[in-house]
Amino acid sequence: MLQDSESFTIEAVDSETEGGSLIPTPPKAAWLSPGNTLFNFFDGERHETVRAALNPHFSRRQVKKMEGAIKSKVNQVLDQVSSMPEFDIIYDLASPIVAGVVNDHMGFGLEDPAPIFRAMSDQSHDKKAEVDDQAIVTFKDGWIYIGEVVRARRAEPRDDVISALTLANDGQFTDLEIQGMCINIIFGAADTAAALTAHSLTFLADRPDLRAQLRDDPRQIPNFVREGLRYFNVAMGVARSAKRDVELGGAKIHKGDRVFALLPSANLDPARYDHPDEFDISRGALPHLGFGSGVHTCLGAGLAQAIVVAVIQALLERVETYSIDTAKVVGNPDKSFINLFHRAPMRIESFREPVSH
Repeated sequence: MLQDSESFTIEAVDSETEGGSLIPTPPKAAWLSPGNTLFNFFDGERHETVRAALNPHFSRRQVKKMEGAIKSKVNQVLDQVSSMPEFDIIYDLASPIVAGVVNDHMGFGLEDPAPIFRAMSDQSHDKKAEVDDQAIVTFKDGWIYIGEVVRARRAEPRDDVISALTLANDGQFTDLEIQGMCINIIFGAADTAAALTAHSLTFLADRPDLRAQLRDDPRQIPNFVREGLRYFNVAMGVARSAKRDVELGGAKIHKGDRVFALLPSANLDPARYDHPDEFDISRGALPHLGFGSGVHTCLGAGLAQAIVVAVIQALLERVETYSIDTAKVVGNPDKSFINLFHRAPMRIESFREPVSH
C-alpha cells in the first residue's frame, strides 16, 4: 500500500474525506492548513520537488559529516543530566539532543529549540479535543519566528539548510513553502529519535550482559538500533486514501476509503522474520518498516539513527549502571500513530569515568 502510489495517496481524494498520515487529523493541528504547508500532506510532482531539494541535506553522506556535531551535542546534554539525581529520558536527555542537532543543521538559530519541538509533538499526536493554549502559543510564535529566519536567510544566505532552500530551484520556493518544509522536519524529528532513545535505554536497563556486549564492541550499536526500530515499533502506522477501487490482501477497498497501515504487523511478521517476537541484533540490516516505505519514507531516518547510536555509545562509555523505575514510566495512551513515553525517569548509579570533558 505504501509503495503503490498509483492506487494510494496521502492526499484527500475528494471534498468529503481527509488526507494526511493520521486518522483523524489531530484537532490541535488543524490551524496549520497542512495542505498548504506540510509535504507530508501532498503527493505527485509537488512532493517530488520538495523531497529532491531536501534529500541531499539528510543523505547518508551528509549525516556522516554531522557525526562530530552530533557527538558534541550528546556530550553537552549528558554533562547536564549527569549531575542530576534523576532525569527524564525524553525531556531532559533525548529531546534536547534531537532539537539541538536539528536546530543547528537547519539554521533556526534558536537559543533553546526544545519548547517548539515539544509543542509540535503535542499537536501531532494528542487527539484530545481540549487545546493546550500554551502549546498553541509556543508553536505559533515558532512559526512566525521561522518565517523571519527564512526571510533573513534569503537576504543574506549562510551555511545552513534554510539558506540552501532559499536558493534551490533558482529561488522558486516561496517563504511559506520553506516554512512548511521546516515545520515538517520538526514534526518528523520531534518524537521518533527521542522515543527510540527511551525505548532503547529502558530495554538495556535490566540487561547488563547486552550493555557489556555493546560497550565492548560499539560497532554492534547500529545493529542494536536497527533491530530496535523493528522490535520497539516507535512508528505505529500511517494512513492513505484509495485513489481507485482496489483489492488488497483479499479486501475490497473503494475509491475514497481511508486505509491505515499498521506497521508492527509488518515488522513482527513471522513470514519475514524468524522468531519475530525476540530481540536479536544479529539480524543486522534486514529490511523493516520502522521508518515507513515508499515516497514518504522518513526523510530523517539516517539522522535519527545516528543520533540514537551516538547517545547509546556515549552513555555506555560514561555510565556503568543506571536504573529506570518502570512503575513511574508513562506511555502515551493513544498508540494509533506513535509509541512514545510521556515520562521515563532515569537514575545513574555508577560512572565508568569522570563526567567532565
